[in-house]
Amino acid sequence: MQILNCLLLFLLISYSQRIAAKETVFWRVIDWPPFYILEGKYKGKGLYDEIITTLTKGMPEYTHIRKKMNNKRVLYEMNNGTNVCHPSALPNTKHILSVVNSILLPHRLIVQKDNPKGPKWIDPSSLEKTLANKKLSGGITPNRYTEKLNNIINDYASTDYLYKSLDYSVLAKMILHNRLDYIIEYSPIISYISKLKSIANDTTSLRILENQKTPFLLVHVACPNTNWGRMMINKINKILVAESKQANFHDLRMRWYDTSSKKLLEQYYNEEYFKDK
Repeated sequence: MQILNCLLLFLLISYSQRIAAKETVFWRVIDWPPFYILEGKYKGKGLYDEIITTLTKGMPEYTHIRKKMNNKRVLYEMNNGTNVCHPSALPNTKHILSVVNSILLPHRLIVQKDNPKGPKWIDPSSLEKTLANKKLSGGITPNRYTEKLNNIINDYASTDYLYKSLDYSVLAKMILHNRLDYIIEYSPIISYISKLKSIANDTTSLRILENQKTPFLLVHVACPNTNWGRMMINKINKILVAESKQANFHDLRMRWYDTSSKKLLEQYYNEEYFKDK
C-alpha cells in the first residue's frame, strides 16, 4: 500500500509540474462590441472572441489568457517580444501575420428601410451627395473614420442638419429609433445595440461610393517578429486552414451583420478567403 501511495504521489507531482510548465499566450482583446464583447449577456460572442476560442481550442498545450489592451499597449508589448498575439490586425504592421482570419466591411451608410421622408436610397450611395442634402438629418462621430471619409465629412461638420456625437452608440440608438435619416457606421454595431437594448431593427446598410476602392478589409492575427512569434503563426495558420474546410466556418464571422451585408460578405469570402490557404 505504501508503494502504491508513493506511486500516486509521484504521478500527481509529475502532472502538476507539466501543468505548471505550460507556456502562457496572451490574446489581446478590447472593449469594442460586437467585435470583442467583454461583458454582459453576449460576453465572449464577439467576432474575434470566437476566433480566439477556435485558436485556443487548437492549442491545448498552452495556457491562454485574454488581456485587455488598447492599440498603443499591444504594439508596445509586441515590440518588446512579449508572448502576445493580436487577433484583429490589418496588413499595415511590421509584425508577423497569419493567413487571413476574417473579412470585414468598411463603414457603411445605415438608413431606415422605410423612412417616408427619406430618398430612394441607392447602393452604393455617394457620401458627398448624402451630406450635401439639407433635407436629410445625419449623424457622425467626428474623426472616427478613414482619412478619406473624414476629409469629406469635415467639409460639412459645421452644418446644423448633421448631428455630432463622440459616443457612436448614441447615434446607433438614434437611427434605430428613427430620429436620424442616416449615420455612418459599421453595420454589426447596429445589430448588436439593437439586440442588447431590445430595439426593433428596421435599418439596412448601404455601401459608400467613395469606399469602393477598398470594398473590404482583410484581417489577420499578428504575433511578435520573434522565433516564438513565427512558431505561433505557424500553429495559427494550420488551425485556420483546417477550419476553412468546414462548410459553416464563416457563420460566426457574419453573425452580427445585417442581411444585405451578409450577402456581400459571402461573396468576398468565396472570392478572397481561400487565396492564402
